[in-house]
Amino acid sequence: MITENLPTLTSQDIIRHRTAAILGTVTPVPGYPKKLKVYLNNASPYWQAVYWDRGKTYRRSLKTTDKLTAYKNAKLFYEQLILAKYQHPAHLQNHIITPINQPTQSIQPDHSFKLIALQWISRKSVKWTARHKLMVEKRLEKNIYKFVGNKNIQRITRKELLALMQKIEARGANDVAKRVLNDCRQIWQYAMVIGICKQDITVGLNAALHGHVVVHQKAVATE
Repeated sequence: MITENLPTLTSQDIIRHRTAAILGTVTPVPGYPKKLKVYLNNASPYWQAVYWDRGKTYRRSLKTTDKLTAYKNAKLFYEQLILAKYQHPAHLQNHIITPINQPTQSIQPDHSFKLIALQWISRKSVKWTARHKLMVEKRLEKNIYKFVGNKNIQRITRKELLALMQKIEARGANDVAKRVLNDCRQIWQYAMVIGICKQDITVGLNAALHGHVVVHQKAVATE
């Protein structure tokens, strides 16, 4: 009896066979690089995506049995790979990126002036009377919040803050300007303590404000 020396199949060969692409199903994704393809295999009813780049193979199950949907999902898969590999916008200029995958600005914490001021008031008011707290809140609401309350405290400039103080003085409320500036000074110092601001922009601004004007009563004439 003549026997042929047939190769022995290993478990790896069987796995490779089950997951290998079915001939005739491997198709490039229209409009995208030829390295991106979709295909079917014997191990799954779903379409698969494969992308080769610089000697490395990336695969993903597209979780669909519809070829058109497979194209769509393969495009998203490709774009996500590109975005993961090339972080800088300049590196993405030659790649197709649909709106759903467009890089977005990371969500920034709320460092608005008003939020920081409210935190400062919350901590300081423990030692204040209710009347004093109300006065501080009204001063800031009328003179600061309505102008830069929603602005990031880090982006408020000395020139901008000085302009607000001078706006108060223009009403003839020099004493109020001094008090508001003092409030702001403490708010910026608080922001520095909690690590939001690196410097106190209120330093030196009082020199640009009018001093307190003392009005002397006229002497009463005596006969």
